[in-house]
Amino acid sequence: MLRRRLNENSLFENQEAKSIDAAKRFLIDNNLIRPQNVDWYIRIEVRDKIPSLKTKLGGKFILGCTRITFPMDAEEDDDFMSNMSYIDRIIRRIVDAHYDEYDRDFNGLGFDELVNEFNDELKEELENEKRVIKSLRLKKNPRYEIKKINSFEAAEEFYEASQWCVCDNID
Repeated sequence: MLRRRLNENSLFENQEAKSIDAAKRFLIDNNLIRPQNVDWYIRIEVRDKIPSLKTKLGGKFILGCTRITFPMDAEEDDDFMSNMSYIDRIIRRIVDAHYDEYDRDFNGLGFDELVNEFNDELKEELENEKRVIKSLRLKKNPRYEIKKINSFEAAEEFYEASQWCVCDNID
């Protein structure tokens, strides 16, 4: 049993390592980034912005995410983080229900093509999440009172009540 689990884990780690190597080759071979910056780019600009890539199965898609996100510019594109979030949701959907249907590079599909392919599923997922949230019966906690604090002076009143209070540096 342990041997099977170890083999299974190494299989997924191998998928991720192969995807990272392919992503590095993609960036270097296409002269998109200096070789010394490749590791940083994949770790910071791709994996950190798309959390599902850090999951056991999600690591397989690092190459595809590198390819489709490279042309996106965080500084110029107002929708950059929204697009990263959408890619993250698509990867979670692929991992949950379509893992074997896609290779490391999303079968060559671009961002818009992936969005079109998963748009209906993601809309349905979002509607289900909204239904669940609406069905929750949340009650106000009577032991707490919410107070609006409009100034630093008003915040000083709560200095003793909280260790993290911004009033700590009053001096």
